[in-house]
Amino acid sequence: MSDDRSLVIKKLKDDIFHVQDVVDAAIESGERQKQYAAGPLIPPLVKRYEELLAQASEEEHQALERSIGRFLTDLRRQSSRLAQQVSGRPVEKAADAGQPFLLSRPQAVSSYGATQAKPKTKLKYAVGSEVEAWCGKCKELRAHDIVAVLDDLPKQVICTFCKSRHGYRTEPARGSTSDAPAPKSTPVASGRSGAAKNDKATKERLLLEKELLDAKTAPAFDPRDNFKPGQIIAHPKWGRGKIESVLRGSILVRFLDGLRQVSRQ
Repeated sequence: MSDDRSLVIKKLKDDIFHVQDVVDAAIESGERQKQYAAGPLIPPLVKRYEELLAQASEEEHQALERSIGRFLTDLRRQSSRLAQQVSGRPVEKAADAGQPFLLSRPQAVSSYGATQAKPKTKLKYAVGSEVEAWCGKCKELRAHDIVAVLDDLPKQVICTFCKSRHGYRTEPARGSTSDAPAPKSTPVASGRSGAAKNDKATKERLLLEKELLDAKTAPAFDPRDNFKPGQIIAHPKWGRGKIESVLRGSILVRFLDGLRQVSRQ
């Protein structure tokens, strides 16, 4: 592979990561105009990818599909949460989301004027399967085992980390006793409590940073690898991180900037 072609591939990979950040920021902001502006950034990336494939040998073709193709698949799945310009509703999830990148499929985020089709299938949950949910005791998203299902949705789950059993939810419950603010105290006591929490968070981050730096080995993230909790990996975008939970199609990794769910598709 020539140096010029390597630079073209590296530039495309960097641009994909940049657009992922733009889409993330647009979704988190909740502003429709930002989401409308983020969608058109994806088709040019696909076009550049197609041009690379057209000029690639068979061996390079497979390597590009395993790297750039997967990055684009993740980006398309991520962009399915953007709002449509016509109705403001979330666009339909790409039909090949989570599957190998298929160039013959249309881009969901670029079809602003198309009529949104009804989902063909509904996600099924079963007792004993695993799902990501908010744990009030751990105060963050964790992997949970489903113990009860109602109307095809999880009803009761058990945290695989702290083993607490609670109702299924994906964000902190409003007004619940587990997430309710502590009773008001004197300004001095409140200040000490806040300082203690900050000190604890700082210590935990420093311990994680030391553990990540001291790790003798940190294999590069490969979706095909077998992972286990406590393992240190090196992600191409977020750097070193420590695996906390292993789900069926993703892993929860603690990086220095926080907990992230990394797809294995």
